[in-house]
Amino acid sequence: MDEDRAERYMLYQNSGLLFDLAGLAEGNNKPQAALAFVRRYGLLWHGAQDLGSGRCRESLDVWFEAIDYLRFAMALYQSLRESVRIGSTAPLRKFDRMMSADIAKQVTDEIRLGVAHMTVVNMITDGLGECRLGLGPNRIDREDFVPGTFALSILPAKLLDAAWSELAYIVGTRAEIRTCPGCGSYFSPESGKQKYCTKSCASTSRWRRWKERQGSK
Repeated sequence: MDEDRAERYMLYQNSGLLFDLAGLAEGNNKPQAALAFVRRYGLLWHGAQDLGSGRCRESLDVWFEAIDYLRFAMALYQSLRESVRIGSTAPLRKFDRMMSADIAKQVTDEIRLGVAHMTVVNMITDGLGECRLGLGPNRIDREDFVPGTFALSILPAKLLDAAWSELAYIVGTRAEIRTCPGCGSYFSPESGKQKYCTKSCASTSRWRRWKERQGSK
């Protein structure tokens, strides 16, 4: 980070940070994507408190280890939710590869669901790191400010904590995480009918399917 050009800002929940960070693992040019992310959001562990220290540098290898851990929690929650929805642990069985073959054969559906549930809980609790509880983000400079209205909020100390707090909010409100069939990105649908992460991705996918049909004629 160029400390001379860095700007201070507040961290809020539901800013899109979670999915933008998780998406860094999906592109072909990960270093360039990470730089673009830093320009928009900042570094994962170093913030305003580190300006002037000369320590505002982070390893990309460590970045992607943290992102993989975050994506695993998202994938596990996604599969757990789907398993509960359809009444089958089939979506969770892909995680059986983390067990020995003998143990996987002995695991019941009830145990599989329970382990997945507690793993999501423990990973998110661990990921919240140095977050604090407070009142916000109902500030007087926000358009939706209503005097006398308060909201209990997670206050992250670092950018990575903020990403985990967004995941905690999604899980805590039982919201859905989907995988976009167009680009493979994770997203949280605004309605049950939303299939693609964005309208642009949906349009691109329709164009791609049209091109494939034209080529097959």
